[in-house]
Amino acid sequence: MAEEYHRESMLVEWEQVKQRILHTLLASGEDALDFTQESEPSYISDVGPPGRSSLDNIEMAYARQIYIYNEKIVNGHLQPNLVDLCASVAELDDKSISDMWTMVKQMTDVLLTPATDALKNRSSV
Repeated sequence: MAEEYHRESMLVEWEQVKQRILHTLLASGEDALDFTQESEPSYISDVGPPGRSSLDNIEMAYARQIYIYNEKIVNGHLQPNLVDLCASVAELDDKSISDMWTMVKQMTDVLLTPATDALKNRSSV
């Protein structure tokens, strides 16, 4: 409750400061608001034509899986397993990458246990 009140008071204070700054800028005249831009070299033009990605086909496959993952979450579907989606891409490419995703899958399947006595947990396994 106190945090919410503090946040609200900070927002009100920020709005007041913002209004004072805007009024000061507007009162000083139009000459003070000279926002001329100097030409700077752009790296965007070096990328290629618009609509084309600089990702290779493997990177695009991973990006596609992440896109699918995000779309399913946004649309309210059951949350898919991102590791499985990425592992399916790895099967198309390199054996060592596929092995790495298999290891990641195994590590994410390990059940987390509450922190109790670490020595007791280790000796019980």
